[in-house]
Amino acid sequence: MDNFEERPKRRTPSHCSPPRPGAQGPGDTLRIVLIVSIGGATLLGWLLLRGHRNEETND
Repeated sequence: MDNFEERPKRRTPSHCSPPRPGAQGPGDTLRIVLIVSIGGATLLGWLLLRGHRNEETND
């Protein structure tokens, strides 16, 4: 047991290290993605319903 050699410390990858005090993580990006997705889905639904309504009234 006297042959134990201390291993050099490994550098921890940045994705495994604890967040820095100023870093918020993916919160801001996730918020933007959700808002844009909801807005896009709302716009798409409005356009589809509007187009469908116009086809029915032209008969």
